Amino acid sequence: MNEHGYIKSIHRHVPLPTYSWKIHDAFNGGVFDAFYSDNGGLLFVEYKYQPKIPKRATTMLVPASLVYRVPGGGSVMLKESLLP
Repeated sequence: MNEHGYIKSIHRHVPLPTYSWKIHDAFNGGVFDAFYSDNGGLLFVEYKYQPKIPKRATTMLVPASLVYRVPGGGSVMLKESLLP
């Protein structure tokens, strides 16, 4: 599985009427991975997918630094996933 497949598997479980959009922008870097919208508001998500757990327990996993600039005051979430 890769990050695209991981996000797709999450979108299968998003309840209706929530709108979900996997953002793919080949022309502009630094764009969030997904957008969600429902009556509760807007949410932009940056997923960080780790294909495997590091072999040494002492290896630190540091999430990428993100600049949260969302027009209209939308919410932003960083989702980090480790799959065995």
